[in-house]
Amino acid sequence: MVRAAPINGGAAPAVLFLAWGAVGGRSTEIAGALGGQAVCLFPPGASPRPGVLMRYARSSVETVRILRSMRPAALIVTNPPVIPGLIGLGWSRITGRRIALDSHPGAFGAMEDQASARLLPVHRWLARRVDVSLVAAPVWQEEVEAWGGRAMVLHEAPAWDPPAPAVLHDPFRILYVGTFAGDEPAREVCDAARLLPDCRLLVTGDPAEAPDGLIGSAPENVRFVGFLDTPAYREEIARADLVVTLTTEPGSVMRAAYEAVYAGRPLVISDWPILRELFPTAIHVRNDAEGLAHGIRQARARHPELVARTGVARDLQLARFQAQRDELARFLDLD
Repeated sequence: MVRAAPINGGAAPAVLFLAWGAVGGRSTEIAGALGGQAVCLFPPGASPRPGVLMRYARSSVETVRILRSMRPAALIVTNPPVIPGLIGLGWSRITGRRIALDSHPGAFGAMEDQASARLLPVHRWLARRVDVSLVAAPVWQEEVEAWGGRAMVLHEAPAWDPPAPAVLHDPFRILYVGTFAGDEPAREVCDAARLLPDCRLLVTGDPAEAPDGLIGSAPENVRFVGFLDTPAYREEIARADLVVTLTTEPGSVMRAAYEAVYAGRPLVISDWPILRELFPTAIHVRNDAEGLAHGIRQARARHPELVARTGVARDLQLARFQAQRDELARFLDLD
């Protein structure tokens, strides 16, 4: 279990962002942008890692303890799972403090999240009672509002220093960022690498979660680097000539795409309308081997142009997040 220490000499944070088992970057960065603090319980890679029921039981007890000891002015909780949202709503009703539910597309039953699909009635009930739901794309905002709740789109906060200059490698170095989730075309990525023998492809994600037979059948120019902690991940992005992140879910907006933009790296991403809108300087591709290989060839041929456009992409992203941050601060009644 991972726990953050109190800030401000033990004073209550303006906002606490509580994540259960999610990658802690989003919660840490958004909390920081609001002048608050984040706590991540049982993030991936935490060891030892107990079973789900034991993990949720311990996280429930720890959540209550944290809320009682830290007494934040406002609370944000991740979803899925829906459990911390239910605990947070109870805390909100008792204390009169505001609460936001940060709902991943999986919380709506997308991305093959069958557990969340079964719990959609609970999610609907909760979304009508929290102060606001934070979502990745307008399609999920419309869903929450159709349930009778309030929602807003909130993207990723800036968390990178000014980007280091990109240095072109030989062979061309590609970082494919994923976790082997159900919406990620990992096999197609490896098949694309087979069509690009003069490139080197690094694939993130816990190998234990990879589709059966994928690692053993991958071509020689593919290397599986595992689940990277934050320093190692940032180092790999800095060393990449190109970042690739893909989804088969039309309403998903990948955190890795924001990270590539903040880090000043060219980006290849799936060709969905929401991703074209948010990442206009990226190269957008079909989620198949031929489409991805074609996009990577384009990125390699246009590399100086794409690098030159990363500053514009970063400025657009920063301005968009600042407007969203101000809207969220109003929902949470933060100064």
